[in-house]
Amino acid sequence: MAESGRPALPSVVLSVANSASFSGGVSEQASVGYIMNSDETTMANHALTTAAGQLGAGFQLVPTSVTIGHPATKSIDPNSGVSSIAIPVGALARYQFTSAQLQVISAALENKSVAAAQTYLKKQPGIDPTSISIHFADGSGSTMPGDPQHITLKPMNGSTLPSVSLTPVVGLTPTPTPTFPTDNGNGD
Repeated sequence: MAESGRPALPSVVLSVANSASFSGGVSEQASVGYIMNSDETTMANHALTTAAGQLGAGFQLVPTSVTIGHPATKSIDPNSGVSSIAIPVGALARYQFTSAQLQVISAALENKSVAAAQTYLKKQPGIDPTSISIHFADGSGSTMPGDPQHITLKPMNGSTLPSVSLTPVVGLTPTPTPTFPTDNGNGD
C-alpha cells in the first residue's frame, strides 16, 4: 500500500557458498555451513532498497524502520555446500516531495472547495488519504485561498508512523545422519 507508506516487501532468498568442514578423531566427521550476519544484512537491505524503488520515484526507506527477522535455511546442496536461505525483512517507505511538486499541488488547490481539495490530495502519490487535514489560519472557510502562496503543505509527523510486522519464514529442520566407521579388518 504505497499511500500509507507501507510497502509489501518479499522475503529475500540468498545463496551462499561459504562452508567449512572439520573432523575430530578417526571416527568422527562432520560438516557445517554458515552464513555471515553481514551477508544477511547486506542482502536484506538490498532487497528493501529494490522494493522501495519499485514503489516509484520519490519513495525512500525510513532507516529507523528497517526490520530484519531470523533467516531460515530453505535448501542445502550436499555436493557443493551451497545453501539457500529466506530472510523476512520489512521497512516503511516515505514519499519525499520536491519543491516543484509542492508548488504544483498548491496551485492545483487554488479556489477549490475543501471537499474538492481533499479529493484531489487523496489521489496524489505519496499522500496517505487518511492523514489529510485542512486548517484555515483565519477563521473557517469552505474554499481554499486563490493565491497558492497562502496555501501551506506540511508533512506528517514522523513519530506517528506505524510499526513493521514480519511474517516468519519456515526452513528446513536439520536431520543428523549418523555414520559409523567401517571395520578395516585389523581390529582397529
